[in-house]
Amino acid sequence: MFLNRNNELADLEARYKSPRAEFVVLWGRRRVGKTRLAWAFCQDKPHIFYFSERASSDYLLREFSQALHGSAKDHPGQPLPASNPIYPDWHTAFRQMAKLAAEERLVVVVDEFPYLAESAPGVSTALQKAWDLHLSASRIFLVLTGSTLSVMSRHVLDASAPLYGRHTWALELKPLLIYDLPPFLPAYSPTQLIETYAVVGGMPGYVQQFDDRRSVLDNITRQIISVGGALFGTARLTVFEELADPGLNFTVLEVIAAGAHKPADIGRLAAIRERHQLRRILLRLMEVGLVEARRPLERDRGRQRQPGYFIADPYLRFWFRFIQPHVQMLEMREGERLVRQQVRDQWAQLVAPTWEEIARTHLWRLSARQQFPFHLKEIGSWFSAHAQLDIVGLNRDQRQVVLGEVKWRRRPATVQTWERLVDRSRLWLGRDPDWEVHYALFARSFGPELQKLAAAEEDIHLYTPEDVLAL
Repeated sequence: MFLNRNNELADLEARYKSPRAEFVVLWGRRRVGKTRLAWAFCQDKPHIFYFSERASSDYLLREFSQALHGSAKDHPGQPLPASNPIYPDWHTAFRQMAKLAAEERLVVVVDEFPYLAESAPGVSTALQKAWDLHLSASRIFLVLTGSTLSVMSRHVLDASAPLYGRHTWALELKPLLIYDLPPFLPAYSPTQLIETYAVVGGMPGYVQQFDDRRSVLDNITRQIISVGGALFGTARLTVFEELADPGLNFTVLEVIAAGAHKPADIGRLAAIRERHQLRRILLRLMEVGLVEARRPLERDRGRQRQPGYFIADPYLRFWFRFIQPHVQMLEMREGERLVRQQVRDQWAQLVAPTWEEIARTHLWRLSARQQFPFHLKEIGSWFSAHAQLDIVGLNRDQRQVVLGEVKWRRRPATVQTWERLVDRSRLWLGRDPDWEVHYALFARSFGPELQKLAAAEEDIHLYTPEDVLAL
């Protein structure tokens, strides 16, 4: 069953209706749903869906030739090549593709193009030549999908790539947001959905492994902690596909997941003494989207402080924190109970980082829908040696700010929670009180006194999981 991605489907449909040739590059991480999106899009249209493999160039050319031959049977106006055709080269095959789309729209999806590009040297150059000479003058709707960012960049997206500048639209398919999860797990409560999102993030292929008839912890045990689980080894596949030398990268990801975010701490715990080496590793991890750098959102625009480094994806954050340190033991089918207990004991700390990210996203959406008292232009967090603010949302032009606290505890947030937030906020404001200040608190629940205070004060905003999922 195909769920969500309505905006992306609408964008593809709009381009399909254009009169010109279209060359779409659809890229994103493994299991984000590229294949399912492309498949759903083309089902009611004349199409060829070609699944690339890691195989010999001759084998791939034969398979592609037969796919074109099958499509030619559905186009009576086109001369059929010989039975069981094998075109002599890729350029000839792409010319035949242009002939099939000469008069009417034909969708051709090459799924996981990086596999084809790596297995058939020269195919990118052949496609570039065919596009320039033949395909761009046809009615083709060509879609290349790819998971491996490094290969997609080398062949399609980088300025030096053979296909650079030929695509008419490039779409990075992003993970789903928390708001997209209810149709996948309809029996889960908002709290359970957020806890699920904190473990598997927004990758549809991961979310679909969870069964909403089971508890979140049971799903984690069955699908991630167990060596037989669908998600036990996925993190390693992700890192190995993107990084030629995953050894030190694994170590860096593990120490970041354990709580080291400053470069000095990461280098010390990962035993990387050379700063330039660590800088190169962090830069590469950011390039492939596994790590992100976050700078404190300061009151003064010109002030820049050293960033902290964080794992960008909840599933990888979970895996490197709880699975990687015990992976050898788990592969021997030992230690499941130990890891499960660690997850249970650290549950609040596990969910908290993702709950913070959801809180910042939620404020963005409220602002965009004009459901917040003022328009937010920047949202981030702030930290210093003395205090931390989970949320800082700014409109510098109007000197308006929302400062926030995010908690994931069973006990309700109280008036004291808000008072501590006000105290820390003074450190951010410093000696510059000329700001309109609002306060946002995100928690599983709120005590009655705090609810009463927020109802009486327009600058205090309270949000629960139910509030977030209701938007």
